Amino acid sequence: GVTGGDLVVPLGGPLSVSLGAQASIEQIRAPFVHPGVNGEARPSYGFYAGAKAAGLLDALDLSLSLPGDLAPISAKLEYSYRASAVYYSDVFGLWLAAASAFRTPTYVEAASRFTDRTSGLILLEGTDSIAAPRNTSIELGGTLLPHSGLIISPSVFVSRLTNLMMEDFEPVVRRTFRTEPDTRTYFGAELAATWRVSDALSILPSVSHLRFLDATERLDTNVGVPSQNSRYLAALRLQGLFADETWGYGVGASVA
Repeated sequence: GVTGGDLVVPLGGPLSVSLGAQASIEQIRAPFVHPGVNGEARPSYGFYAGAKAAGLLDALDLSLSLPGDLAPISAKLEYSYRASAVYYSDVFGLWLAAASAFRTPTYVEAASRFTDRTSGLILLEGTDSIAAPRNTSIELGGTLLPHSGLIISPSVFVSRLTNLMMEDFEPVVRRTFRTEPDTRTYFGAELAATWRVSDALSILPSVSHLRFLDATERLDTNVGVPSQNSRYLAALRLQGLFADETWGYGVGASVA
């Protein structure tokens, strides 16, 4: 069960403030959930506050949002944020954004107990104090319109991964999950375009580059491992209409 509410408060002119909150109760019954919490009604809540300033000097938008969430199986209240500035004109736009977000651990990772039916041995058990993996990033990008039929969108970003979840599966008995103490940082660059050849055909090429600046090659996590992430990606798509715009089609190819 979930209940909540949202409120938008205009402050006059381009300024406005948004507030919201929600609360819930969750009950999970499953044979893999730890007996101490199986079937237990677990409360959670979340809230956020945000502010926007649109059309400053007729060319600038600013926004800031600050949510907080306590999930049913989280070890603590987690905060996230997003701040952005967008400057625009008739032929180009620029944006700068910074954000931090997290992933709530699952019941398997935080509150499970898998037991061998024959021997009674605990084969896999969650860690109730496991931290929420987090991604913090900053991005700078733009949108350019050299002419009416072409849109070019370049961007660059730097992201840092923290509290990565590791699979501590070495022990024969009681395998579990733990938090990786090291951080992993990577840099990315993307270039995408939309070329409207005609009213019935558009060409959309894109290319991206990813480089890890600080990472380990340990494979006990499936996130943030350089050898498991493509350094270069490229794609080309075609989209069009035919039969008097009654039908549409799309076709594409990509390489990693």
